[in-house]
Parts: sequence; structure tokens; C-alpha cells
Amino acid sequence: MAINVGDHNIAKNIIFDNIRVERIEEGQFFHIRVMNNEKYNTDSGRGVQNIIFRNIYYTGKNDNSALIEGDDFQRKISDILFENINVNDKRIKSLDVQNIKMGNFTDNIKLK
Repeated sequence: MAINVGDHNIAKNIIFDNIRVERIEEGQFFHIRVMNNEKYNTDSGRGVQNIIFRNIYYTGKNDNSALIEGDDFQRKISDILFENINVNDKRIKSLDVQNIKMGNFTDNIKLK
């Protein structure tokens, strides 16, 4: 599940709910970024705010680390809730355990 914002866009008030993923070969379980990809964007996005990931079930290897990262203090990731995230039939109790990397410019990222 990915949210990547560029071109002065903002992503907010989004809910991912009741999703089942069987395996990931090359991607990441979660990828949330504010960025400027010079190949596709004219500038960075404005931010990602108020996102809920609820009742997510993943079965497979978790080799690729997930990433949550803003671009700067004004273009950050904030108010993200992970609720009832399950990997291989086990509810995760820590984002660190599941290889989720917190990059710079993030605020109020919670696991419930």
C-alpha cells in the first residue's frame, strides 16, 4: 500500500480497511512519502495527513523494509494510524519489528 505525493498535492483523510495481501515480491508492505521524483514531478507534494490502515492481513516474507518519510518540515507525514495489522497470523505490536522505517519529517505515527 503506497501513498506518494508530488506536484504540490496533498493526501489526507484516507482509510485502508480490511485488506489481505498474500505476498510481495519487489514492493513494500507500506510506502508513504512526500517527494519530488524529477522524472515524474515538477515539485514535492504538500504532505500526507490523517491516514488509517485498519484490519490489514499479510501472508508472506517481509524482506523489503517499508518506509514512511516526509520531504521537509512543511511537507511532512502526520497523523497516521496503524490498527490491527497482522503479519503471518500474528498481530504486530511494534512498527520496528515489522521492518517499517521511520524517515525524517514524520509526526504522530501510531500503532493500535
